[in-house]
Amino acid sequence: MWKKTKNSPSETIAVRDERGIRSLYLGGNRTIQSSMRINQPLRLELGYTRAMMAFLLFANKPKYICLIGLGGGSIAKFLHSHFPTTLLSVYEIHSQVIDVAHSQFFLPLNSDFIDVECADGIDKIETQNIAADILMVDAFDGSGLAERFLEPSFLIASRKTIGEEGIFCINLWRSHADFNRHVHLLSEAFEGHLLLLPVREKGNVIAFGFNTPFFPTHWKLLTVQASALTQWYSLEFDSFLADLRLMNMHNDTQLLL
Repeated sequence: MWKKTKNSPSETIAVRDERGIRSLYLGGNRTIQSSMRINQPLRLELGYTRAMMAFLLFANKPKYICLIGLGGGSIAKFLHSHFPTTLLSVYEIHSQVIDVAHSQFFLPLNSDFIDVECADGIDKIETQNIAADILMVDAFDGSGLAERFLEPSFLIASRKTIGEEGIFCINLWRSHADFNRHVHLLSEAFEGHLLLLPVREKGNVIAFGFNTPFFPTHWKLLTVQASALTQWYSLEFDSFLADLRLMNMHNDTQLLL
């Protein structure tokens, strides 16, 4: 069943329930933006949302996470559930997306540890001097990822936001005509300190940017970490690590293109 509500003059929000899965669509098209298993609302249903959690391989005790883009709130719910005392700020530019996430996708209300704000996340990062351990960007709409997220001003501000030990994480679409250019811009902005993780069942690619170099010797050290995370979170961290190693053997993103 489809439930539609107007989000802006050019964009429509639609919610559909099918076979126990509730999905969110934007912009009047049939590209799923977010999905939730109704009887397991905290589960990460879509592969790309699970792959974005691969940042935990490198930083498994974040104190402050900043997320740009809410959708149905899958990532925000998962993070708040597993890290209840971690500060989580979410910036979503469309107020009705927030309303739908609360009313249809069981997003918890704001509290001392989770704050969902209707705001332009790019402006927040560029002007507010935010210092976060993890900065995640999942800001696809009905038209794809806005080019503003690849502009130097935002990427420079993002590097300042995560500091020396933090991680920048962004969801990309591999079939996009400008995917190679997007990877080049990210690699240039992070001085080559970039790892790419392809999502097996879909065309998403998750890019992780760091302010410090990643050395090949780190792979062996992460094997034990991946096994532990797989058990703790019931997510496929062993597969994430295997795919990261395969696609970034020399930490050279050009090998992927």
